[in-house]
Amino acid sequence: MNLYIVSSSTIRRLFTLIKPADFQLLLRGIVDSHHPVRKPEDHVAIDGKTLRGSHCHAKIVTAMQMVSAFSVENRLTLSEVKTNSKSNEITAIPVLLALLELEGATVSIGAIGCNDTVINAILAQDAHYIVGLKRNQPSLYQAVLNYASEKGNKINLNSG
Repeated sequence: MNLYIVSSSTIRRLFTLIKPADFQLLLRGIVDSHHPVRKPEDHVAIDGKTLRGSHCHAKIVTAMQMVSAFSVENRLTLSEVKTNSKSNEITAIPVLLALLELEGATVSIGAIGCNDTVINAILAQDAHYIVGLKRNQPSLYQAVLNYASEKGNKINLNSG
């Protein structure tokens, strides 16, 4: 029996030929087959991260940024999307949301997701949302404070 070891360049060429969306569907099928009693997503946490060590010192290349969706109920990353090199999480989040089945789930996301595009993408899937709000959106921030004070609720202003 002859045993051949595939070179790393052959494996690299193979992965460049595979469309990321198709590969993601394949992986999701594998996960689903190994996790058949998976519960429906109740809470999906969306978060962006910069991958350490992914930048190049010799060239001016910034570190890679990814946005991921994590199922809190199943303790499983549902999907990830790489941000464009000249953009940030704001453009990647709607792409990530389009890959998910969110009906009935609650999506939590930081203040970067506090915009109409992200909120409408969540609502289009009949999901609920919890979104962070910071003072860098002064009119919306003030409107929330006014609404809360009208309802007799106190808001902790010490948390950013």
